[in-house]
Amino acid sequence: MSITLPQKFVSFFESWKSKHIYQIFITEALLFFILYLVFTSAAALMESSAYNLSGGKSPDELKQMLVNGSADQAQEFLSQLKGFFLLFVAIIIALPTFFIFSYSLVQAYNWNFLLNKALTRKNYWRWNGLNLAVLLSLAVYLLVVLLIKFILSLTIPEGNFSYLLNLILSIIFIIVFFYYLFLVHYHFVQHHKIWISIAAPFQYLKQQLSNLSWSFLFSFLTLVLLSLLQMGINWLFNLPEKLSLGINVMFFLFYLAWLRVYVLRVVEEKHS
Repeated sequence: MSITLPQKFVSFFESWKSKHIYQIFITEALLFFILYLVFTSAAALMESSAYNLSGGKSPDELKQMLVNGSADQAQEFLSQLKGFFLLFVAIIIALPTFFIFSYSLVQAYNWNFLLNKALTRKNYWRWNGLNLAVLLSLAVYLLVVLLIKFILSLTIPEGNFSYLLNLILSIIFIIVFFYYLFLVHYHFVQHHKIWISIAAPFQYLKQQLSNLSWSFLFSFLTLVLLSLLQMGINWLFNLPEKLSLGINVMFFLFYLAWLRVYVLRVVEEKHS
């Protein structure tokens, strides 16, 4: 049965009433806060270790110390440099690993919660594999986006129109990616098959292009309105840069929490 346009409007407005939005937003915001603390702490640790290694000396002063210093000084410096290198390697390995594990846990929890499914340890590890596959898809997608923007930059002169077009395309590209991501996650909860889930959104798009087009338009307009609201708040209160950035991030996380619920609603309405 086809969904009429008035029903699509009703579905859009009804999606904002879902209490799931707030639970998802809280878990996503908590994840962001934890990741922020972990990454900034790692950066501070590296900075502190680099300072201890150099002793506050400039590169030229370190060079002079190694050239003119004693063998014991050089040996001590090399020993400290080895420790710094090992710390650097450990952080480079630990940070992406922690990101994937924690991000996968939050996504698995949210999607199993939305679809009333049980999250098992086995399924959780599959989520890690899925998100690594999504990263590969994202890399390809970014290359396509950069190519499109590069071609447009060569064909359209710089100016207000070029700036506006680039802004609109950026919003569209962002929403397209998250539609794809949420459809992947939706299908993965159903089947727990990584590559089938990666390909599933393309099949769904082929079958339900008209239905998705309207929901995409609503999602686009919503993000534009939220962006204007952010700009208005920043302009009205003249907020400090870091506070403004934090508010913008929270707005975007709330938008993604709603978008996840809305995409799920659109998909399941068509299946009902």
